[in-house]
Amino acid sequence: MSSPSALPDPSLPAPPLAEQDEGFTAEQLIQRQAQLEREAREAVPFSFTKGGCTYEKGYIRQPVYACRTCGGGGVCAGCSVGCHADHDLVELFAKRNFRCDCGTLSIQRGSAGGQNKQKPSPCNLRPSPLSFAPENDDNVYTANFEGRFCYCKRGESYNPETEEETMFQCLVCEDWLHESCTSLRPTLSRPGDGREDQAADGPLLDHDSFDLFICDTCVRKPECTVLRDYIGARGWAVCLPTNANELPKEWDGLPARDVVAAVAGWEMPYRIMGLNDGNASVPDTSSMGDAAEGESASKPDRMGDHAEAATGSKRPAISEDEDLLASKRARLGDCIRPEGLKNLQGRLDVFLEEQFRARICRCSECLPKFAAIPFVLEAEDTYNPPQSQAVSEIGDHESEGGASQTSSTYDLGLAALNRLPREQMINSLEAYNHLRDALFQHLRPFAAEGRVVDEESVRDFFRKQREGK
Repeated sequence: MSSPSALPDPSLPAPPLAEQDEGFTAEQLIQRQAQLEREAREAVPFSFTKGGCTYEKGYIRQPVYACRTCGGGGVCAGCSVGCHADHDLVELFAKRNFRCDCGTLSIQRGSAGGQNKQKPSPCNLRPSPLSFAPENDDNVYTANFEGRFCYCKRGESYNPETEEETMFQCLVCEDWLHESCTSLRPTLSRPGDGREDQAADGPLLDHDSFDLFICDTCVRKPECTVLRDYIGARGWAVCLPTNANELPKEWDGLPARDVVAAVAGWEMPYRIMGLNDGNASVPDTSSMGDAAEGESASKPDRMGDHAEAATGSKRPAISEDEDLLASKRARLGDCIRPEGLKNLQGRLDVFLEEQFRARICRCSECLPKFAAIPFVLEAEDTYNPPQSQAVSEIGDHESEGGASQTSSTYDLGLAALNRLPREQMINSLEAYNHLRDALFQHLRPFAAEGRVVDEESVRDFFRKQREGK
């Protein structure tokens, strides 16, 4: 008696199948393949064969993936697919001044405390001898590389599959914070047990009312002292508890806005400084019993977004005339730096509007103060890998089999072919084209007549190929 796990004899005819299990039509096969290709493009929207490895671009701001399998170093978007696709990766999003660690000793930064490192695997996307390179001494590795995001307990084990709360990336340190870990959602400590209740009525500011974010920790850093002068200035919004601060009702030409956060039955008054009218998401204190209303909107600098982009919301903004006037005054030597709010209590998270840089003083005295944080003074370039064809644009570029030549499977196959010797690569391409054309020729009648492609017809095709017919 044959073993239940024995493989079937390919020389024997296929066993009869129930009608529902007989097979599928060629059209269904083609549609399913196209669906898989679209899903792959959505998961990996860039073409790593076009962008390649970014190592030769040097230390740049780019999307980075930490590879735990290789030891905790960071790799570029191209290498995350072309060299580390089956590894344990942590998506870190954009990091500045970072060079790809693929094919360098830096990729093993977390192995055995950095000692007794073996030669790393070469980079598949860089030509020899550049496939191996020395360590990247100037790369900085934060807790994000270990998979830890935010300073809270939940941030110690971030999982993108289970994380439900919006997270914001700090412009300065590029770390991520939960919305509830910022001043957007006030907390109230319970006496005795140390637990905290949070405002459940939404954030103090709608996500649409700001573009960028600077965390409290960075605002308090010695090298960021200049930022404290801008807290609450036009376009530099801050949410401060009025019970703990003496705050003016108007600052830097803008009226303050009083709001109330309801936390565990308590009403906590806050004052929002530096925000243009109409952007606060909760009512005035004149309606003390009303709950705050906040709506979550898709924004840049949230987890999953990689670029600074303007939103579609219409709101008052710093005019171009004001921007030109400020620049002209700065060139003439007049200092227009705000006085700065004094003796502030509470979290000093700053929420930056789209044109916040127009308020920055650029006189000869102030400019040097931004030496350690030039990206606050001027927007920085971020490298983004070449994108694959968008799903909505694929139709015109699909091949006869329904698979776009910008798809991930095409990229993977092309990358593998590029690593073969030239003669072998040409022979492989010829063999592939021959098999592909023959298969579609064999399936075309099935598709035209709507017939089912059963196992026997597939066996017949490959039998004819082996016999050279």
